Amino acid sequence: MFAAGLASIVGLATYAYSYNLSRFKFDAKLRQESRYHYQDMRIELWKLFREDVRDVFELTRANMDNYMVVGVLIIASVMNFMAVGYPTFPMEPPWLVVIWNNSVFSCVIFGMVGVWLAMHGSIAATSASTKILTQAVRPPVASLVEVSHGMVQQEDYEAGGPRRYGQLPNFQGDPVLPSRDRVTMETPGVVRSHSVPVISHDSPRGRARSPRSPRRRKAQDADGLKWLEESAHASVDIVEQLQTEDSGPGSSAALYSHFWMLRKVQRGYACFDAYARISLAVSAQQLLLVEAYYSLGHFMSKSDGWPSPVQNTEGAWLALLSGVYACWILFRLDLYLKKKQRLLVQIGLWLAPLTAAFATQLFNIRTKHGEGGVRPCDQVVPCWVPWLGAILACLCHFFWILIILYVSTPVLATAELPVAFRSAIYLDVFGWHSKYFKPSLVHNAKGDITHWEASDMMQSPVPAAELEQDDQRRVFVAFKEGKRLLRGLTKLTDPEVCKHFRDEDKRLARELHEILQELLKELETQLSMPWSRQMSRSSDGMSRQTSPFGSTWLQSGTDDGSGHLLPYWIDCTSGMIVWSRPDGHILDLVRLGQSVEELQDKVSSTADKTDHLIASEALPFELMPVYPDTDDSSSGLPWKCLQRSCQAQMVIWIMSLLVVLFDPVYYDTPIAPRELYDPHALMKMKTEWPHKRFRPSAIACAGDDTIYIGDQFAVYASDLYWTGEKIEVHSADTHTRSARMRHALHDRLVANAGGTEILQLQNLTVESAIPSLELESSWSSLAIIRQKGKILFLTTDGQLVLEKSLYPWIPGQRTWRLGPTLPHKRLLAIAVVEGRHAGICGRRHSGFTNMGWAVIAATDSGQVIVLCPTQHGELHPVEMLLSLRRRSVAGTVVEIIDSHTGSKSPRRQRIIGIVADYDLDVLWILSQTSDGEGAVLVFDLQTRDIAHQWPLPSGRWWVPGLCDLGPGQGMLLGAAADTKTHAGAEIWRFLPVLGRRARRRWVKATAEMHRQLLME
Repeated sequence: MFAAGLASIVGLATYAYSYNLSRFKFDAKLRQESRYHYQDMRIELWKLFREDVRDVFELTRANMDNYMVVGVLIIASVMNFMAVGYPTFPMEPPWLVVIWNNSVFSCVIFGMVGVWLAMHGSIAATSASTKILTQAVRPPVASLVEVSHGMVQQEDYEAGGPRRYGQLPNFQGDPVLPSRDRVTMETPGVVRSHSVPVISHDSPRGRARSPRSPRRRKAQDADGLKWLEESAHASVDIVEQLQTEDSGPGSSAALYSHFWMLRKVQRGYACFDAYARISLAVSAQQLLLVEAYYSLGHFMSKSDGWPSPVQNTEGAWLALLSGVYACWILFRLDLYLKKKQRLLVQIGLWLAPLTAAFATQLFNIRTKHGEGGVRPCDQVVPCWVPWLGAILACLCHFFWILIILYVSTPVLATAELPVAFRSAIYLDVFGWHSKYFKPSLVHNAKGDITHWEASDMMQSPVPAAELEQDDQRRVFVAFKEGKRLLRGLTKLTDPEVCKHFRDEDKRLARELHEILQELLKELETQLSMPWSRQMSRSSDGMSRQTSPFGSTWLQSGTDDGSGHLLPYWIDCTSGMIVWSRPDGHILDLVRLGQSVEELQDKVSSTADKTDHLIASEALPFELMPVYPDTDDSSSGLPWKCLQRSCQAQMVIWIMSLLVVLFDPVYYDTPIAPRELYDPHALMKMKTEWPHKRFRPSAIACAGDDTIYIGDQFAVYASDLYWTGEKIEVHSADTHTRSARMRHALHDRLVANAGGTEILQLQNLTVESAIPSLELESSWSSLAIIRQKGKILFLTTDGQLVLEKSLYPWIPGQRTWRLGPTLPHKRLLAIAVVEGRHAGICGRRHSGFTNMGWAVIAATDSGQVIVLCPTQHGELHPVEMLLSLRRRSVAGTVVEIIDSHTGSKSPRRQRIIGIVADYDLDVLWILSQTSDGEGAVLVFDLQTRDIAHQWPLPSGRWWVPGLCDLGPGQGMLLGAAADTKTHAGAEIWRFLPVLGRRARRRWVKATAEMHRQLLME
């Protein structure tokens, strides 16, 4: 019996031993497979880490390789424009060449900067990825110790003793395996959640207790923590434990912080990507402007080959509008801005080329589409209008560069990225940029519905009566949720927390905090009242759609019983709930909660990314400093490069503006010259002519009181009266008593003025003086001998001077021949000097008889000479006052090509009027070119040089002769106008001293100073 029992016990023990040994082997095999499989999982995990590194840096490298290709194509295109366009680009208008040239080099500069940034960023990113893959993120190689940990021996089973041999089967199960594989680890300097598999030891003690027992649960937790402390993924000494002779995987991969390290490192290289993209965008925009301005130059302003048609204004406008519209499309794709900022960019983009196009169009109108030959008097568009348009175009280009700087400014100081561009946001694979608060959180009832307000959701299967039965609970739930969100917003508005936000996010967070706080205060007041009182107030005629106490609602949602979210709205001023969308402003608690959670996640991620451990891990792989002697990272270099490029362009546009503003070459054009005469120096006199078709041919003065005007067939005269001088009818004979009194009074007024006061002339009335019947031959110039009452006529051939009496009762008609010593026997204009100024003819040993007058004549060779009369009826030259030609070929003779016929003719300057002012020792000259351009020149008799000149109005043929009005009173000129708006005879008064400041200096000056002022 005993033996049988002992045998049974031995058999049972043997069976238990064998059973538990098999069980031990089974568990050991599973443990070994699990550990080895876990090692394979770790290798695969780190392969994924390495793939993450490649993906992150490949994003930058691929983009920048594409940028280099695009940038080189842009630069090659603009270089082609430089090679082909410069020789053929029209030089008129000159400011269009400046604008086009600036756009060309702006395209080159921004294109080169973009290519260089892309090349530098690609090299740096490749180097960093290689460093990280070879040093930080390496697959772990299992060491011999790790492999041995998976091995089990027979001694391990036998060391368990009888308790292990006789262990009973566990029919209840033992949940010792982890129910989750996300473990929060706290290590010095880093607090982070890691996705690591958790495998516990096979603990006999753990298996001996029930999972429902608190003591067993505590033992299991302690056993799991013990394994985690020994595990390769939870120890602080993880790096040391994973080190082998082939090195370990690196601290970043071991601690699963490669994500944070890549996040920090990528920010530095993303700057090169972002600003290379911006530089290429600006370069492409400038290339389109180069094409647009090239079209303007060749199709709108080019005048080569006229009269053959070379212009197509409509084609130029279409090309420009197409180019600018393409620019706007490019920037619309790139920019991520609000409406006002988009409008600013659009204005800056369109304004500059349109202003330049309008200026070119106006210039084109002035030049008659390149035809040229347009006189200033016939031009519809003043020359200053396209010139001002060119200045505005330069300013608009300057304004556009400022806009580029504004939108390219890095918004996040830590990331150095311009989030106004979509390309920069596309680089945000880790999502560190600020999450916008949506303004639609507080929106009007007419706005868009919320994201869960679909039409099918609005059809609630639950009757309204059942929904309204639990209104009080829903109000309290919404109030509680609002208080929770208010606490979150309060934390987010703390200065230490919101320092990572953008300024706009800070402002919106504060506004939402204030709005929600005010609404919850009102709702709390209503909730403190009895609910029955609230219901009675709502039943007393209060609308369920519009509350009389306010128009702001809190929006929340509840389950309608079918799994759909049914929205409802709470009026904070009354505490009532409505189930249909009310009027007024609505604050969506669901959206607000999502935004608060996202901002809270951002704050926590911001704290993680600034962690010292991550910074130290990422430091070896970040960009090198800007300079060897500084600690500033070169991640800010792309922004500085773009900033310097924009500043250089701004300087160029400012210099261009100054050149166009102050250089007269850009104000005028030889194709359509502007009106150069000074309206303050030349004033047209009101004159009453003998007939409407009067056309003057010569003009002369008898002193400063009578003007004689010829019209080729007769001679007319007009008395000159100053303002305040009485007009009298008197004898035309200067020797009568009344005439002498009148002349004395007239001269006295001029003498009293003394050259310091400008006397105003009264209107002129021209009457006949010498009829056509009394003239014996044709003539080209007049001169008056006032003291003798004689008039001199220069014949049209310029060979003879005819002397005739002004009055029938004064005899003396004579013909004067030119002396044989005159080399060029053809005169163009004559003038008479009398009294002491004619004393040169009576000098001792001169051989001439002083007749009281002498002739100053202009020859066709550009000389002004003094002719003295002789007793033999000849005028002999005695002195040369001026010679405009000192070479065999005059510099003022050029070639004129008729714009219509193409015929060529010489352009020659002739002297047609002379006045000698011996008091100031100057010679006044009226000159006119063969194409009708006139000017008054003052010749300094001391320096023998032209001191100053005043252009005359265009569109007029100036008649020979000048009428001197006395000291400081200027001169009178005659002209025959032939413009589109006026045709007929004109008398102009010329005053050489101009301006208030010059006038004050003239009044206080002496005669010598008068001369100096005139020479200035």
